[in-house]
Amino acid sequence: MAMVSQHPAVRVLRVALKLCLRVMAPEVFLRQLAALATLIVVRHSFWQLRRWLRRLAGKVPFATGPKAKMREELRMARRKCRDYSSFQSIGEKLDKLEGKDKWKRDDNSPLFDSERLRERTKRYQEMMAAKDVDACMYALRGELLRKHFGICNPALFQVCNTGTKTMIENYVATVCEAMTWVGFSYNAPGVLHDPDTKKADIQARLAFFNETKHGFGRSALLLSGGASVGMYHFGVVKALHLNGLLPRVMSGTSAGSIVCGMLGVRTDEASAAGGFLLVRQLHVGLLWWEGRAALRAHGGRALLL
Repeated sequence: MAMVSQHPAVRVLRVALKLCLRVMAPEVFLRQLAALATLIVVRHSFWQLRRWLRRLAGKVPFATGPKAKMREELRMARRKCRDYSSFQSIGEKLDKLEGKDKWKRDDNSPLFDSERLRERTKRYQEMMAAKDVDACMYALRGELLRKHFGICNPALFQVCNTGTKTMIENYVATVCEAMTWVGFSYNAPGVLHDPDTKKADIQARLAFFNETKHGFGRSALLLSGGASVGMYHFGVVKALHLNGLLPRVMSGTSAGSIVCGMLGVRTDEASAAGGFLLVRQLHVGLLWWEGRAALRAHGGRALLL
């Protein structure tokens, strides 16, 4: 039986088609796409089921007592907080309701060295009471380090709704008070210095803070990705900014990089007054000719509506 010869162009197309199927692997891609869609549907279903069960538990009187109902009300109110002070206040009420305030007051824990913290807190307070500035500067310069005695252990910050062990909070507050006292004690009431001595004191304190900064390091903020969940970064940045805790060093990936980029091109005053912290909508018309023209005309400020 004679075979029918094919046109060279047809053979080339068939070879190209086989090569595309082998390289692109559409079957594997479709299987992965179907698996991803299934996971998204299952996750959304579980989330809806959780919301439905919470609403049902709140409506059934015999399923929840007064304590559980109050806990649920506090949690719902905490989700609607618009500032950190109210968020912290409700968190403290939740800790007291759930009995976690007792855990805060208990100094015995294998996660940190309570004896060393207690000793140093007492020593710093005694130095400030004795107005011994030089001794306090010497102690802080050599002892102020990050993650010492386990105070930065992540497990200490995963128990309560707000804060951690009372001893750790007292130690941090005492260190901050001591640093502030060292910085401004030269100008305290009742302290008399001639101009030359006062100038030398200021220079000594500046040198102390510069050396301590090198030893202690600088805090940084890393905003992770997460698609639409990255919108939560706006709330984190807003809370840090309004409380004066926004670090100078910031970085981000994916959605976090967008927030970092928007924040990095603005001053503190422009961020608050220009509406960055209350941004409602992101202008995504950058790919169209009008968006490009607006970007060039406004020097990049057209990114925000």
